Amino acid sequence: MDSPVLLTQAKQNIQITLLKQVPRNQQTFNQPDISSPAVLNASRALQQQKDTDTVWQTLIENGAPLIEPSGRADEYLLTFLHRGAQHNALIFGAPDRDHGWMARLGNTDIWYKTYVVPDTTVVSYQIAPDVPRFEGSPFEQRVALKATARRDPLNPHTTKPDTPDPYMQFSVVALPNAAPYNACDNDCKLTGTSQTFTLYSQRLNNHRQITLYTSPDNQHPADRLQLLLFDGVQFTTEINVLATLEQAVIDNRIPAIDVVLIDTLDNATRGQELPDNPLFTAMLVEELLPEVSRLTGRAFTAEQRALAGSSYGGLCAFNHAFKASETFGNAIVMSGSFWWAAEPGYPSDRYFVSERIMASAPQKVRYAMTAGLFESSPTGKKGILSGSRHLRDILKVKGYEVHYKEYAGGHDYVIWERALVWGIEALFPLFKPPPVTVCYQHSRHCRIHGCQQRSAGR
Repeated sequence: MDSPVLLTQAKQNIQITLLKQVPRNQQTFNQPDISSPAVLNASRALQQQKDTDTVWQTLIENGAPLIEPSGRADEYLLTFLHRGAQHNALIFGAPDRDHGWMARLGNTDIWYKTYVVPDTTVVSYQIAPDVPRFEGSPFEQRVALKATARRDPLNPHTTKPDTPDPYMQFSVVALPNAAPYNACDNDCKLTGTSQTFTLYSQRLNNHRQITLYTSPDNQHPADRLQLLLFDGVQFTTEINVLATLEQAVIDNRIPAIDVVLIDTLDNATRGQELPDNPLFTAMLVEELLPEVSRLTGRAFTAEQRALAGSSYGGLCAFNHAFKASETFGNAIVMSGSFWWAAEPGYPSDRYFVSERIMASAPQKVRYAMTAGLFESSPTGKKGILSGSRHLRDILKVKGYEVHYKEYAGGHDYVIWERALVWGIEALFPLFKPPPVTVCYQHSRHCRIHGCQQRSAGR
């Protein structure tokens, strides 16, 4: 286990004595049961004295990761492979919640890890070989992990295909029943227009880069939409979000769109501004939107405007739409950090945002929310998946319009690229159902008052 714990059901106090502590550089991992048929065959071949090179070539002859039947119709075995590490190898990213230790195959330099995953899984990941092990803080150890993590050399599908640096790329795998999706690579050419300017905020006393993008028109029945997207730099460097949105516009999947990409500066500023800062709300409403309107010459109603973001940005989209619903009528919340609480020491078994919503009068905001099945908490406590489910239920109880979708994926831009388009589609559907007009004066179909549906009665 990455974080071992000792549990006891004893009713009285007990004393535990640690007799021996094995130094990190001497620690090894037990060989787990092998569930992958291909890895099991490789293990048997090694036991029969087959040489490592031959076994390895047989193992990867059809590419990697390995995708094998699990015995259930809606699941597969997904096995990651690596060769060359001497001490350890880790999977960084989904389908692990954060990182997972690979197992050594026999006494070779071949490493593997198998997961049972839904057949719709889409994940991005890196492999970190020979991560230094030392006594240090969790932050220092995470830095060491990220410094060694790189794309999987066995997998040709990557993010940032034009980036030559393997440490900057993530590998991508989509299982057979994942929804078809054509993400735009870096060389996709935009036909819309864009401009960038620097916004100085008196409210926050800082400068940030803002990019404005205007898509071409299309035949979608909804009015043009204005989308404010947080972590704008990351959404244009980790993925090509503008090309993806433009293609969805051209395909009439979503309305024509004006996108406002908002730079969230550094991590410290991001943590101070995004979750629940009233000055940040004021910056959006009083400073950013007037300048955007001045530069574009267009105005939007709250119903035509949406906030969107992922992780802390998802929490931001939710909270700032809730607090300024007269300006932001829609929010697309991807992997929202709903474990967060504004109050220090908030109870670990309660959700601050859910309780705020439950105690407040409903606001005129529509929400589209997504979360990944691999975003559960590693401690079993509050996490993104459980928090999203909890908030979804509270919103429904309070009468909000909420669209909710879970992906067989993790905390990454490969999923958020899909979730963003889905969120726009959910809030602004191509084919809207006709409005239902209820007549409270007649018990049958009533045409006197223009009613086309059966009455709900008096």
